Amino acid sequence: SIIDSEKNIEKDDILIIIDSSVEEKNELYTKLNLICSKVFLFHLGDEFGFHNLLPVYDNCNYIFRPFCDSLEMVYRIKFRRSLSFSSFMASWK
Repeated sequence: SIIDSEKNIEKDDILIIIDSSVEEKNELYTKLNLICSKVFLFHLGDEFGFHNLLPVYDNCNYIFRPFCDSLEMVYRIKFRRSLSFSSFMASWK
């Protein structure tokens, strides 16, 4: 379901977020990390790495960057957690 307010989030909720401008929302991601159990971020943007996004990424359990090169993707996934498809699916339980 679509969440229109952080007041609608409960501590056991798992959020899947698709966002193209995370560099402007560090406070929001900090709040979400404190409120819900897991945050899955699909970050669509900053293809050239102009922004330091580690403060935002530190508030997410998984970060997916479909526009980055393969070396950066491996680094981002390992930075947060070792990830395989089976461990990703198991984390939903």
